This record gives sequence, structure tokens and C-alpha cells, in this order.
Amino acid sequence: MRPDIIIHKRNINKNLLVIEIKKDANYKDKQQDIKKLKCMIKKYNYKYALFINIRTETLKTSCIWNFDKEFNEF
Repeated sequence: MRPDIIIHKRNINKNLLVIEIKKDANYKDKQQDIKKLKCMIKKYNYKYALFINIRTETLKTSCIWNFDKEFNEF
């Protein structure tokens, strides 16, 4: 279970942000990545998590984050 991007301080328990990025993710892919992010938050004590989906046909992005401890889409 390796995320795409992490922001943390090494060798101390200061894990700030974990990010998953996908291109044209379907519902199943999105749910799997959100599950992975939730595991990273719980196991490694990340403060924030972010899922980014890039739609290649329209070049639009959608994001799901947990900045208030619940996953929300914007």
C-alpha cells in the first residue's frame, strides 16, 4: 500500500498529507483509493488525505478530501 504522494517529516510521527491521484477513475477505483487513504490515516496518523481524479476528455478534476475528518467532494 503505497500512496502517490506523501508530505511528512522523517523519523518522527509528523505525517501531514497523503495523496492519491488517478486518471479517469471509475466508482470502484475511487472507493478503493478512499479506503486506502482511510487506512493510511489510521495506521500512520496522517492529518489530511486527498484523492484527485483527472478526467482526460474534459481536463476537469474532481477532488475528495478529509480536512474535517469526513471525506467530502468538491
